Amino acid sequence: MCRVRNFLCCLSLENGGTFLGYMHFLFGLMGFITTSVIAMWILAKHQRFVLFLAFVAFLLFFLAWILCSWCLIEGVKNRESSKVFRFKLFSIVCLIMKFIGLVAVLSLFFEIIHRKLEADNKSPGYIGPHHYGHPNPSSSTVIPYSPHIEIIILILWEIYILIFVSSLEKKFQKEELHTKIIHRHV
Repeated sequence: MCRVRNFLCCLSLENGGTFLGYMHFLFGLMGFITTSVIAMWILAKHQRFVLFLAFVAFLLFFLAWILCSWCLIEGVKNRESSKVFRFKLFSIVCLIMKFIGLVAVLSLFFEIIHRKLEADNKSPGYIGPHHYGHPNPSSSTVIPYSPHIEIIILILWEIYILIFVSSLEKKFQKEELHTKIIHRHV
């Protein structure tokens, strides 16, 4: 796997790990609070138990995010690769979820395009580049916006985080191994 020597070319691995840990901790906390409020509102106003359960699943995800972020912060502070590894596992889960999200968004996007073209009695085969986001010259159909570019950027960011955290973990593993070797000889 690729390795990096610093975080975003400006911070050391340790400072970048601490920054990343606090950033993720803050986002996880904000997501947890927001989701809690929405879940209580849904339960109180709409009494939709299935939707409430979906928000409980989100709450558990945000709680795991908070805990893994704290593990990264503590792992950097104490230079423990095992705690950094926990955040790495969480990053892998997030990356998989983003890939699934991209596939879902793209399949939905192309299904909508296919249906709009069929509605205009067009051939659903070739879709030229002039169709994306612009009206078809012979009809008033507009291809809907799809957030697939944003999801791809998030996937690339998650891959960078995974590479960064792996580099940090490997550095701490080498230090731990070096410390064990020194303690054996003493």
